Amino acid sequence: ATPVVAGPAVTALVVPLLAGGVGLVTIWQERTGKMVVAASKSCTAELLVRVASSEARIGRATSIMAPMPMYIATCTFATVASALPLVVRPCPALLRLVGLPMVLVSGCMI
Repeated sequence: ATPVVAGPAVTALVVPLLAGGVGLVTIWQERTGKMVVAASKSCTAELLVRVASSEARIGRATSIMAPMPMYIATCTFATVASALPLVVRPCPALLRLVGLPMVLVSGCMI
């Protein structure tokens, strides 16, 4: 219908321009789509890196806190051993000898 309405000269000029324009728009659309996909993959990768970093920190904190029950038990024993000579008047000599080192140990643990 175009050659009939506009003539063969105009058709020869306009049809390649329209076809080229459609091709350029298609290429632009594909490039934009690929850029959006790349940006979303980049954001996902950054989020996964943050998650991995957080999990590593939680693992480190867990391994650091693992000996804590032993420290608490040692400090409790040291406190009891150092307080017994104050409570028990006829204190055995061994308890007196253990008292001071236990206070030092409990001070070092804290």
